[in-house]
Amino acid sequence: MAVALIVASGARAGRGKLEPWREIGALGALHRIVMTFELAGIARILVVCDGDESAVKRFARHARLDFIMGDGGESALYNARRGLAALEGKCDCALVASVDEPLFSAATVRALLEATGEACVPTYEGRAGSPVLLRADGLRAVSSSPDACELADALTGCGVAQTAVPVNDAGITANVSTGEDFSDLIAAHELAQLRPELKLMLRREQVFYGPGPHQLLKLTDEIGSLRDACRHMGISYSKGRHILSGVSQQLGCAVLESSRGGKDGGRSRVTEAGRALIRSYDAFRADAERTLAELFCRHFPD
Repeated sequence: MAVALIVASGARAGRGKLEPWREIGALGALHRIVMTFELAGIARILVVCDGDESAVKRFARHARLDFIMGDGGESALYNARRGLAALEGKCDCALVASVDEPLFSAATVRALLEATGEACVPTYEGRAGSPVLLRADGLRAVSSSPDACELADALTGCGVAQTAVPVNDAGITANVSTGEDFSDLIAAHELAQLRPELKLMLRREQVFYGPGPHQLLKLTDEIGSLRDACRHMGISYSKGRHILSGVSQQLGCAVLESSRGGKDGGRSRVTEAGRALIRSYDAFRADAERTLAELFCRHFPD
């Protein structure tokens, strides 16, 4: 499984603090990167952000996100390492992007996923850019690397072999913190093109399952704690309990079992019925998205 890691906390060398809410066209930088990763088919997106709860909750309406609180007083690379450490052993590869470089394309993401190597770096006209793909060895090395100014420095310092992936995408080198005019890149970006958007929901008497509950159930299964899964998604524990209680009620069987107490404060286990729901929804969504793409091409050929 490929996971995207977006670094939205900390500072880049000589460029001040990262600004996830900076408007790039009609979208904030963070929202633009999230949409690009989703367009490329990335289902799990982790955001390392500052502990500003109001800002996190404002963006938490985007249902597929997983939040880790970073430290705005540290470097962007320090916060990237925090995110990578959380992903170690839980994914096949991680695509690492910073919010000050939000103009890469979904085509570039797909090219990186198809490339081989422990650290794959996109290049345009000989210049390296963002995002960077890290597989197991690269992910472990960078997550435990010594302090460095930039991710590229960390890769070099920990001795990970880098694979250049040439792409026809000037957006990989566009850094919005420089104040340059990127209006041409924004207008030509894939996100400016007409495309369909599908939000699949399951219902009986009520709608009870969709992207939000699906992400919550998957995170709970991975982490082993509903409380921690809610924290990662930027929602309250009571809301998370209410969501999964509704899923169980409408499904007709429990999707979650909880134990109280213990040194970890209680754990949560997704039942086999819950895991079956996760698998079925994932497969259903993949088939539906393929069919929708075919229908869109048929009805909107231009």
